[in-house]
Amino acid sequence: FIKGMVSVLKEKLQYVKEITEHANIFFGDTVELETEECREFLNLEHIPTLIDALEAKVEAAEVVDEAFVKAMFKEIQKEHGIKGKNLFMGSRIILTGQMHGPDLPKTMEVLGKETCLNRIKYVKNNVLCCLLLLPIVYLAQMIWNLRKRKVLFLLSLRMESIYP
Repeated sequence: FIKGMVSVLKEKLQYVKEITEHANIFFGDTVELETEECREFLNLEHIPTLIDALEAKVEAAEVVDEAFVKAMFKEIQKEHGIKGKNLFMGSRIILTGQMHGPDLPKTMEVLGKETCLNRIKYVKNNVLCCLLLLPIVYLAQMIWNLRKRKVLFLLSLRMESIYP
């Protein structure tokens, strides 16, 4: 695990001491989004399809290694038409919470099947569901505010008719 982690991170490091700044992506089964940009990216319409495809492919895998991940990405491209930035950046955000980072197939190999699956499920159940609710909450607030304004408007009309 340590050798794999270091080999994945070595391009980003100038000093060994810097490893602590970058190694957090390899620990834990949860994903924290690094920036608001990551949150906005997960709002794109292809993300639910991508997360379901990632979950199905990783679940069906015997082992998650670099060769499997590269083949998996090709299959997702063919089956779902998700390509380029939408595929790779979306997958990276789902698995690490970051838009940019070390080589994703190598990162997934170091994380292993179980951690990858746990993170995919975590994002699906705890991050995406909240992102999908935000527009609904916003719409409900708008409706509430409109109703409140209508009531106030009707009240003011009523007051004008009583006290001209």
